[in-house]
Amino acid sequence: MLSVIVCSISPEAAAALQENIARTIGNGIGYEFIIWDNRKENRPIAQVYNNCAKQAAGNNLLFVHEDVVFLSENWGKAIEKKLQEPDCGVIGFAGSIIKPAVYSGWSINRDCERSHYWFMSKGERKLCHHNITKDSPFQQVVTLDGLGFFVRKEVHERHPFDEKMLTGFHCYDLDYTLEISKYYKNYCCVIDILHMSNGSYNATWVAETKKMHRLKWNEFLPLTIDGVVFTPKQMQRINDDALWKFFRASYRTLSPSLAFKNLLIYSKLPVSIIHIRRICSGIVKIIRLTLYCKYKSTKFAK
Repeated sequence: MLSVIVCSISPEAAAALQENIARTIGNGIGYEFIIWDNRKENRPIAQVYNNCAKQAAGNNLLFVHEDVVFLSENWGKAIEKKLQEPDCGVIGFAGSIIKPAVYSGWSINRDCERSHYWFMSKGERKLCHHNITKDSPFQQVVTLDGLGFFVRKEVHERHPFDEKMLTGFHCYDLDYTLEISKYYKNYCCVIDILHMSNGSYNATWVAETKKMHRLKWNEFLPLTIDGVVFTPKQMQRINDDALWKFFRASYRTLSPSLAFKNLLIYSKLPVSIIHIRRICSGIVKIIRLTLYCKYKSTKFAK
């Protein structure tokens, strides 16, 4: 039986998700919905997920965002069969074969990414598909994005979400899948789903990522999937790509000081041609952002 767990802020979206899963999961798969209405209490998502999992009657769990639509049909049996493997940890839709030691989310670069999902961008449906095929529909990863993932209840009970450290709505997925990857194999799967957004990064995400590294993960990183070894040159490029993405996330918060602080962190990586080019690009971005912020504040003052 599959227990579908949702931290909801929209009853309409939650109802649509229930109808969608009921229609697409396939015959012979029992399921239940545990939907927490978080509009009033605004509890941290790690806490909500843990509390709902305790109520679950199913031996398998699906933690999923309410703005997800399953496009494939009869996906339930394939997931149930994979979860029965004793060494199976978390199954999701987008992940990476490595979590480097530098600040980063699950996404590093296209070479390391394993993903298959649709998302909406500016009103247009787009496919994010990297390094996975229907001929080999489960690819091992270390980390997974939290838009949706499956896990056996017994695995979750041994390794629940860290609600003491993560008291907001960020990094719960990265921390959770990293923890479980130390004991089980996580996978990205080929099931067509549509995520009505494509995630967002803000100053809180930047701060939570740093905190997660500092308090818990620095001594364990980097982590990779079984059998994958990167050369020093490859690791240099992975670290560069990951920390550059982290800088870009800080830049998108529209805070010149935060962007500058994280560009300084990026600048301490080993020097390469692409590294120097990115530093120059980062300086230009920060100058433009500073001028934009000054313009906005002057315009608002008037």
